[in-house]
Amino acid sequence: MTKILVPMDTSERANRALATADQLAQALHAELILLTVLETEEEDSDHVTSLLDNLASGLLSSYHVRIEYGLPARTILSVIDEELPELVVMSSHGGASPDGMALSSVARDIVLGSCVPVTLVGQAKSAGLG
Repeated sequence: MTKILVPMDTSERANRALATADQLAQALHAELILLTVLETEEEDSDHVTSLLDNLASGLLSSYHVRIEYGLPARTILSVIDEELPELVVMSSHGGASPDGMALSSVARDIVLGSCVPVTLVGQAKSAGLG
């Protein structure tokens, strides 16, 4: 395995997915591709790149940051087709999604549309929940 794609935002759930991807990349000697999709070019990509570099500063695996513009699911699937990673690791819900059992629409679309395996990382269990 040489590449693992990690679509992410700056939510805690995305951080958990990043940590999981880093562990897999270390074990498999793979490079991480950290992907963020911004919907418009008016969004501050320099700020997002800085945030992602900060989140990735503790990674033990090699990585590079990729910023793309467009609709999240469609853009992630396009990057999968272009980069041809052997695995996608992402959170099951984005930062703004409500808690619940259903997958986010982006996660669902990636699982259904990806030509490579997708690993979904959920939120941490809260203390006292069974």
